[in-house]
This record gives sequence, C-alpha cells and structure tokens, in this order.
Amino acid sequence: MAERYAIVTGNWSDTATWDGEVSLPTTGDTVHANTYTVTIDQTITVTSLNTIAGATASAGGTFLTSGTITVNADCVAGSTQCLEAKVNSTVVGNATGGSTSSDNGIKVTGDDVTITGNGTGGTTASSYGFSINADGCTVNGDAIASSTCRGVYVSSSSDTFIMNGDSFGSSTLPGLRLDCKLAVINGDCTGSSANNGHGADFNGNKNILNGNSLGGTHASAHGLKMYGTGCVQNGNATGGSLGDGTYVQKGTINGNSLGGAGTGVGVFMSTASVQNGNATGGSASGAHGTHMSNNGCVFNGNATGGSLSGAMGVFNEGTDWCLIKIVVATGTVSGAFGVQANGGTNASIIVIGSESGSYAKELGVQVDTTTDNMPLFEDAAGGAVVNQGIHSISDGISA
Repeated sequence: MAERYAIVTGNWSDTATWDGEVSLPTTGDTVHANTYTVTIDQTITVTSLNTIAGATASAGGTFLTSGTITVNADCVAGSTQCLEAKVNSTVVGNATGGSTSSDNGIKVTGDDVTITGNGTGGTTASSYGFSINADGCTVNGDAIASSTCRGVYVSSSSDTFIMNGDSFGSSTLPGLRLDCKLAVINGDCTGSSANNGHGADFNGNKNILNGNSLGGTHASAHGLKMYGTGCVQNGNATGGSLGDGTYVQKGTINGNSLGGAGTGVGVFMSTASVQNGNATGGSASGAHGTHMSNNGCVFNGNATGGSLSGAMGVFNEGTDWCLIKIVVATGTVSGAFGVQANGGTNASIIVIGSESGSYAKELGVQVDTTTDNMPLFEDAAGGAVVNQGIHSISDGISA
C-alpha cells in the first residue's frame, strides 16, 4: 500500500496529475488531494480518498466525479470536503465528515447517484458523512451520527431519496435528518443517550420508514422523530429506558407499540396523528404503549396494560376530538389498564369489541369523568357498553 497524492489540479486519468508523473493510483493506495482539485474521470479502485494530511501530502483540496463512473474507495474529509458526486456516478465505500463546517465526506450534487457504504458525521456541525442535495439518490448503508454532526443529511432541495440501512443517533444529534419532499428509509432507527440524539429526524413531506424504532436512554432521544406532513412508519415502535420509540406529529404509524423499561413510551402521538396497530404497556409507571398528548389523534387496535401499575396500553391525557377504536382492551396488574382515557373539552369516543378485567384488580378501560366531558362508549354494534372491565373513577364504581 502506497501513499499517492496530486501535484497539480487535473484529471485522475492523467499521470501528470500524480506524484512521480509516471503512474496512476491503484488498488491498495491511500490517495490525497494535497490541496488540489482532482476530477475523477474514470472508474477507480483505491483504499481511500483523503483531504486530511498524509505522511507527505498536505491537508486540503478535493475530489469530484465526471461522467458515469464508479468510485471504489472510502472518503475521509479533513479541513475540506472530500468528494463531490455528480450526476449518474456510483460510490462504493464509507464516508466520514471533516473538521470544519460543510466539509462532508461525500456531497451529492447530481441526480441519480448511488452510494453503497455508511455515512458518519465529522467533528463539527454540518460536516456530514453524506450530504444529499439532488434527486433520485440511493444510499445502501447506515447513517451514524458523531457527537457533533449527523451521519446523513438530505436537504429540502432533494426529492425521491432511498436509504437501505439503519440510523443511529449520537450523544447530541440524529443519525439521519430528512428535509426532502419524498424519502423511503428501509431500516431501523435507534435513539441514543442524550438530548436530541434521535435515530432519525423526519422533517420533510411524505417521508416513509419501513422499519422499527427504539427509544434511547435519554427522555428526548427517540428512535424516530416524525413531524413532517404525510410521514408514515410501517413498523413497530418500542420505548427505551427514557426515550420514546416514535414521536409523531401529523403522521401515521402502521405497527405495534410497546412501552419501555423506564418511562419511554412506545408511540407518543402529538397533533392529528394515527396509529393502526396494537399497544402494550411496558414495565414501569408511565411507560405506555401509546400516549395521546394532543388533539385529533386516532388509535385503531388492541390495548393491553403493562406489567406495572401506571403502564397503560393506551393513555389519552385529556386531549380533544380523539378517537380510540379498541378491538380488545385488557387490564393486567392493578393500575395497568388497557386504556386510560381522561375526557377532554370535547368527548373522546371509544369503540370496543370486548374488554376484560375487574375493578378490584385489573381494568380493561378506566375513564376519568371528573374532566369536562366523559368519553362516549359504544360497542362494535353501536350499543352501550356495560362491563366490569370499565370503571369510572369519578364515582368509584364500575360502569
């Protein structure tokens, strides 16, 4: 393995661009831009492209692609961006962001670029492993945040982005941030141990996750934070010891939710969100399967209490105009109800197929009617619900 470096700005295919001026870099070489700009105009295979300093080469410079070519190399940014990938190019290798702002491992500026490899954030803000600024791009690999930067960032100027890989938050930042118009992520998202360390952050319209989410060990380190209009998760959400599996606003979850071992909620639903799936409470008080916290939310599925008092399958904290459609509501231990609903200013509606439990120990559904309006109940056929599994805490008797 040799260290190779540019001695002038020029094309990769020109031997005059390189040290010694007699041969091109080849398999096993570590290649440095050495303050110059090198245009990669042919398919190449080397160990790595670098804008960090080498044993002889200086830091700085950059590489960029030209034409329908493939770059087989890891990309390591230093104080300048490592590689700019233009239209129809392919990169096979991992990329790491650099040490100053906007010094990305790979910045995609052309449409229909494919990257196979992992993107890891650099040592300063906005030094992404991959920065995507074009349409029709695909990443086959993971997004891994550093302590100071996201692994992969997809800008609002991008459209139709696909990522086949997982996303991991760091101590302060999400592994993946989407601001684009349409994206499909096929993989799982895992939160970290610090504030804002989400696995992924969906802020664009019609961002879709086909995968599961797991909350982290900090209350604000969610597996997935999803608040762009029309966003969807097709997968399950599990609360961490503190972080929620999925925090969703104006989006849809098609999957099950499970509360965590601490206060991490499986799905935390904010304004106008929908969940189609089952909800199960976790193993600590407050670790609900699904927590409905704001107005206009809908839940469709079964609800089962957790293994400890205060861990509800579905908990509605008293929001307005919420619809909870339960097929089966099951209480478990005392105080771990399938559904606990605190009536909002406008009554929630709970449609129940069946419910089980007893007032003395385990309630299928508990309702707080001390609030403005009691939630309305009806069974699947539209009739009134009368069952020992439902209890109104305002009067101390079973409904």
